[in-house]
Amino acid sequence: MGAGSNAEWIRWGEVDPFWGVASWEGKDAESDQAWSEEEFFEFGRRDWADFHDRWARYGLAHGSCLEIGSGTGRMTRAMAADFAHVHGVDVAPGMLAHAARAVANLPVTLHQGDGLTLPLPDGSVDAAFSTHVFQHLDSTDDANANWREIFRVLKPGGTFMVHLPVHYWPGGMERLQSLYEMRRRIGDMRAAMRRRKMDKGGTPIMRGQFYEWNTLDATLTEMGFRDVELTIIRVSSNNGQHSCVMGRKA
Repeated sequence: MGAGSNAEWIRWGEVDPFWGVASWEGKDAESDQAWSEEEFFEFGRRDWADFHDRWARYGLAHGSCLEIGSGTGRMTRAMAADFAHVHGVDVAPGMLAHAARAVANLPVTLHQGDGLTLPLPDGSVDAAFSTHVFQHLDSTDDANANWREIFRVLKPGGTFMVHLPVHYWPGGMERLQSLYEMRRRIGDMRAAMRRRKMDKGGTPIMRGQFYEWNTLDATLTEMGFRDVELTIIRVSSNNGQHSCVMGRKA
């Protein structure tokens, strides 16, 4: 059994893979300004340069790197210039088909995963990266499964950078977490209804998942990561701000 969000991601790979990866307003396949391949991968290259610059200052070995949710290869192609080898993992065959063309003849291996486990051996990569993926996972349980797998496949001393939305409850406001969880449960019910429509040919959904920072920090530390920190990266492609968590396998 895979992650709950797999169905819609597989569907995006079938109906509009570029927009499924980079959901900018007016860039969907039916728009006059739809993504062209040249534009799509150039913006991916620029975004990767911004992420890489910050990650390198944290500390990064440029041997082998895992990318979770590699999609159509938007970042993967650029990453191949900075690592000896890149392993791209995605759940959607349609996305992987696009990625295979994008990374042809580059030091990249693509893998189809299930969204919860990684098809790589223990301690096999120096680095792990993901962007625009954890924000669409169905639950923190699915996210935690991925964190455990990142820890498993990283070499000792290896680092990760993962982009995901976070929130932080001000002092005395932690009781709002129960309201947030209630909202998530309502969202779960709505998502189930929309997925049934999607199975009949409807538009795939995109869910939003936020992570409470203190809980996430404690979870990662308990798993065995150290030097966990949160940073905000402003990417030059659209001036967007991306919250990213970094850490190191002890």
